[in-house]
Amino acid sequence: MSYVYIQQNSTLGASIPYPSPAHPSATVATSGCGVCASLMALMNLTTYKVSLKNWTNALRKAGCRANEGTDMEAVCSYMKKKYSIDYSKTTDINKVTAWLKKGYGVIANVGAKGYFSSDGHFVYVAAIRSNGTLIVLDPYYYADKWTSTVNGINRAKYFTYSASKHEVYCKPSVLAADRAGWFYLLKPTKKKKPATTVKYTDGRYKLKYDMVVRTGPGTDYAQKKVKNLTADGKRHATSKDPNAPAVLKTGTKADAVIVKRNGEYWMKIPSGYVCLQKGNKVYAAKV
Repeated sequence: MSYVYIQQNSTLGASIPYPSPAHPSATVATSGCGVCASLMALMNLTTYKVSLKNWTNALRKAGCRANEGTDMEAVCSYMKKKYSIDYSKTTDINKVTAWLKKGYGVIANVGAKGYFSSDGHFVYVAAIRSNGTLIVLDPYYYADKWTSTVNGINRAKYFTYSASKHEVYCKPSVLAADRAGWFYLLKPTKKKKPATTVKYTDGRYKLKYDMVVRTGPGTDYAQKKVKNLTADGKRHATSKDPNAPAVLKTGTKADAVIVKRNGEYWMKIPSGYVCLQKGNKVYAAKV
């Protein structure tokens, strides 16, 4: 199963203000782990789709911004009222694992020992695997995070990870040892509708949006440059600069071979790979 991941320390996160009286110039990138963890909870537990910018502004308006981070109690209250997500709190890791086995999610306040962070931090625990390890989505991701040594802790001893999925795997005991506050147990009161299932076949497709062209079928593959596109691809690119990132215009038509990977559908077109469907979002239609 593929989970929606939201990265805090991204270019987008750095562009979204998240100020407090103590930190007037703060952004999501500097202070928004709680924003991202809660948005991942919302989008993985329900069918709601909210942009990071809109979610940040909604939480600020709802009074969820704390001086030194995010008031997760206020966030959970907001999600219960607005999105019908019930919640409870615990410090018991056994209750966390039992909750995950039911198919629900958990927001964890961590950072006490430095396993996940050297400071207070929020992560989203999406599931528990058959081998008993947890699937954790950590908003603050960087390339060598899970192989580095921080505060004397060699993270490679405690974590494995998937860079393409942005998933981190650890034993429940690691999460318990790093607990800095509450575990928030989240449960939608409305059933989540399954993702739209469509049988895609090879053929000619038309883009419904401006779309990035990549070297392979996934966001973990590099984005191509305009100079790497075919002649026809260059004519339909949003930029004529040969060194600009390759993005094809809305309405572009191309012959495609369908590739399914990690629950997503991608199109292999002459210029590279373009996403066809991720979750319930469909980016192209057959013509």
